[in-house]
Amino acid sequence: MKPNNNKMKTKKKKQNEKSLFDLHKEIKMDKYGKEIEEIKKELETNEGVIRDHWEKTTPLFSFVTNFNQDTFSFMSCGCLTLIRRLDNVFAFCDGEKDLKLTAEIKADERIPKQVDKIILSDLAVFAEWQRKIDKLYNRTD
Repeated sequence: MKPNNNKMKTKKKKQNEKSLFDLHKEIKMDKYGKEIEEIKKELETNEGVIRDHWEKTTPLFSFVTNFNQDTFSFMSCGCLTLIRRLDNVFAFCDGEKDLKLTAEIKADERIPKQVDKIILSDLAVFAEWQRKIDKLYNRTD
């Protein structure tokens, strides 16, 4: 039986609307907070905005590394979602697998394993992790 896409879209829209009220922490207005605000506004007209940001590896969905993403080969490095989902994707620091951080990410059940499961309230978790990675890896941009 073919799934009803309209029902699925309506359910996801309701989840995103509900998640607006679930954001219990004040949003810090750094690059991650600004991206969350941007996504909140874009959700009004584009239900696929979270996937769009994920596909562009915007700051919330950056790969877990301290290397420049434009020059680093990402054959086994990934973003939080990919690290949670796949056994052969890791965090990298200075060109080496960071198994400790990879294990911490894999253990955090707040991170959805699929991009299509990410809702607005999850973005605060992505921001929290990216800030932590910025500090651990001395990322400044």
